[in-house]
This record gives sequence, structure tokens and C-alpha cells, in this order.
Amino acid sequence: SERIFCVFGQKQHPNCFIFLRFNPASTKVSLANIGTQQRIMDNIHQTQIASPTRASFETVYQQLRRVAKLGVGLFLLLHLYHIVLIGFGPEIFNHLSLNYRQPLPRIIHLSLFACILFYAIDSSRLLILDLRPRLWSYQRASSLIAVVIFALLFIPSAVLILLDTFLPY
Repeated sequence: SERIFCVFGQKQHPNCFIFLRFNPASTKVSLANIGTQQRIMDNIHQTQIASPTRASFETVYQQLRRVAKLGVGLFLLLHLYHIVLIGFGPEIFNHLSLNYRQPLPRIIHLSLFACILFYAIDSSRLLILDLRPRLWSYQRASSLIAVVIFALLFIPSAVLILLDTFLPY
């Protein structure tokens, strides 16, 4: 009936290094034995060693999350830039702002949209997993579902944005 919890990192994270031992009968919490850490981790999460020549899905997904965070930051900076330009008047704003009807700014706009959409879907996925801790065991499946939802939303939107750029009305 004794339970062991990972304090830092996610329950499935293989690099978790602090464990708490909880005994419901005595309601005492104590630090788990450091020597049994690897055995505890092996029971919590069965890790697989990725091939050095091929990145695993989880690794690629983590890299996509990092790129999405960078894209959200760039999106916010671009909007701050436009807000500052509006303060200088319409002539300066029209002269210095990007013309989103041109192909290169539209592709930048599309990539920032992709980052924001991916970040929003991934944040929703993490929110659901945090609200239902038992679902953490389905983390890979939830990541795959998030990628499918992203593709279903992004591809039609990207087609419409690109059609508007190359085939103006």
C-alpha cells in the first residue's frame, strides 16, 4: 500500500531524481532511498533507447514545441512593433510595416500562425493531462492526437492563406 511519487519532472520522465515515499496507513511522507532510484524509475516508466541515427517521435515533438515557443515570441514582438508604429501615425506605419500581400511576408505570417496553432493545441493537451493525471500514461498517444488535430486545422488554413497571396481576389 506504500506509494512512491516523483516530485520534480513528470511521472514518466526518466531523469526524475527526487522521490517521495508515502504510506497511507501512517500518513507519513519520507524521502525514498537514493539507491533504489533506478529500480523505482524502471517500475514507473519503461524507457526505450532511441536509435542514434533516427530521432524518436518524442524527441521531434519536443523540438517542435521549442520552435513553436520561439514562434510565439516572434509573433508577440512583431505585434509590439506594429503597435509602436501605429503611435507614429499612418504615414510612418504604412511605410515601415510589412505588406502582407507579398509572398515573403505572407510565408512568415503563415509560419508564425503554425507556431501559434501548434502551441495552443499542445498547451490544451498539457492542460487536459494535468487535470486528469491518470492520462499521463497516454502521453505519446495524446501527442499523436495533437499532431493530427494540428494538421487538420493547419492544412486548410494554409491553403486559404496561400491562395489569397498568389491568387488575389
